[in-house]
Amino acid sequence: MRNNLISATAKAVENTPALVINVEPTKVSTKTQSKEFADVIRKAANAYDLQMVKNCEVRLQCIEHFARQRFSNMNLFWTLYMQRADVLLDSVSFLREAKALGENPVILATNIVAHGAKELKAVSKFGIAGSGIRVEDYGCSIVPDEIVKRFMANPDEFFKDENLQPAA
Repeated sequence: MRNNLISATAKAVENTPALVINVEPTKVSTKTQSKEFADVIRKAANAYDLQMVKNCEVRLQCIEHFARQRFSNMNLFWTLYMQRADVLLDSVSFLREAKALGENPVILATNIVAHGAKELKAVSKFGIAGSGIRVEDYGCSIVPDEIVKRFMANPDEFFKDENLQPAA
């Protein structure tokens, strides 16, 4: 009796058509992405402040550690990162100040983004000198070299890449 029940159940399972579910990837709003990005930067900055050794590599490791927890697509994260840096790079006054200080504007902008929205807004509003940031802390880029190279080659194309576009 038991063997008949098991074989009948097995036949029923074999003859049942498979259920196919088409699931489209969920799109995350730009507002949510901005909040996630700000959270990553805040947590990375706090973790960096606790480190004994402070340099560009350590800061990059802190950022990537928290970014991987929030973003499944690291290219999207770096696109959001470079969009914020591009805000500064579009400012003529920022470029003029960076040149007067003898600093690479891209390196300076990417380092300012790593400090968070507050620093970014202060530099945008008051300039480098007026914001109170210490430029000597920004000797190297904390963004991976391949991201910076693609951005520098053609900033407009960098943001148009279909794999990097934030969800609308």
